[in-house]
Amino acid sequence: MVELLDGQWCAFEIKLGANQIDAAAENLLAIKKQFEADFKGKPPAVLCVLCGLTNAAYQRPDGVFVVPVTALKD
Repeated sequence: MVELLDGQWCAFEIKLGANQIDAAAENLLAIKKQFEADFKGKPPAVLCVLCGLTNAAYQRPDGVFVVPVTALKD
């Protein structure tokens, strides 16, 4: 989790292999749904799976971003 200065927050899940992306995205979407169900909750602004073994960054149809860990360098 990363909290931004304006109070928004982003949820991340880290996985080693691309075969784990779907499960990680489901976990993140479940977290978002829990916060949306609570009238005092503030859902995450961004959902992102950081993956060790993927070649490209992209956004899935469900809105979850998939980013290779190598994109975080520099």
